Amino acid sequence: MDTVLSDQFECFHCRKTFGGGVYEIVHERCRLHFEERVPYVESLNLRGLECYCSRACLESRVDRVMAREKIPVTHPGPDRIANCSICRTPVDRTEVHHAYLATLSEPLDDVTWDTLQTEYLAVLCKTCGR
Repeated sequence: MDTVLSDQFECFHCRKTFGGGVYEIVHERCRLHFEERVPYVESLNLRGLECYCSRACLESRVDRVMAREKIPVTHPGPDRIANCSICRTPVDRTEVHHAYLATLSEPLDDVTWDTLQTEYLAVLCKTCGR
């Protein structure tokens, strides 16, 4: 990949340089909070795997990226309990766990980003997430 300006990105699929909203596949340690009126995700460690200029570019790469990570895509949804994508053991998502997500984020200012869309691709139990 070529070097791009700090507020620009290069799409991993079409190689287009872009700014503004970023679609990503991310791996994070997180936990879900259901005790609030509006449930939310607490992200503890987030690692962006690849970024894209559009939803179409992201979707064209999901299978390849997840195969590289050796993680089956199961689309677990936002429920409190989800099965581990590898061993199928139930995972209480209010406890810290690993997850893979497809996201869309936009900058609010020079340092703050707002995640507008989140789709869970996979959830891992403590054993498989090591």
